[in-house]
Amino acid sequence: MVRRDGPGSVSRTSAGAEGSGARAGTGRRPYGRRRRAVRYARTGRYAVLGAVPAVLLCFLVSCSSPAPDSSARDTAGGKRLPYWVPGKTPAQVARSMNVTIPPRAAGLRAAWQRGFQSDTVLLAFTLPRSDTAAFLRALRPSSLAHRDAPVGSAADHAPATPFARLGLPEPDTLPDVTEGPVCTDCNGELEWLNVAVHPVGANRDQVYLSGAE
Repeated sequence: MVRRDGPGSVSRTSAGAEGSGARAGTGRRPYGRRRRAVRYARTGRYAVLGAVPAVLLCFLVSCSSPAPDSSARDTAGGKRLPYWVPGKTPAQVARSMNVTIPPRAAGLRAAWQRGFQSDTVLLAFTLPRSDTAAFLRALRPSSLAHRDAPVGSAADHAPATPFARLGLPEPDTLPDVTEGPVCTDCNGELEWLNVAVHPVGANRDQVYLSGAE
């Protein structure tokens, strides 16, 4: 670039120096520094965008995962449901069923299972055959039916609350059984109650009672 200082004098300046001075005077960053700044800004933006799906995935997993064993534990006892309640007597179970145990009943057995929504109660005993008809009449069952053959075998019949807990075979696996519902919408806390009777020996009957409350 040519600069005239006066008549007949000519001086030359470097174009690169003048350009550098112009850039410094205007406050602009050099081209290389601008490219690096743009690259860093883009890299940071992509890193943030890449982290968003990971955060969302973590949030969804943590929200959708149930608390371990929270719905399968009894809030009072802290045990895993269902479970058998120890120490329940035949008299306690009979009261929950609104059943009066006959005076000549023998071999009384009872069990109580704490369940998810309802508790299941089991009661069994034997009666002299001469007392069985009066006991059934006192129960006032809604209907009774007699069957000669078993409903199923022990291999394919595994109820959730088996009478095997009381050391007895399931009524459904036995022949010659009279059974039926006592009530399906019972009074008090009892939801339903079923009865089954099976002859044992020459003059006694095995009575099975099962219900839910």
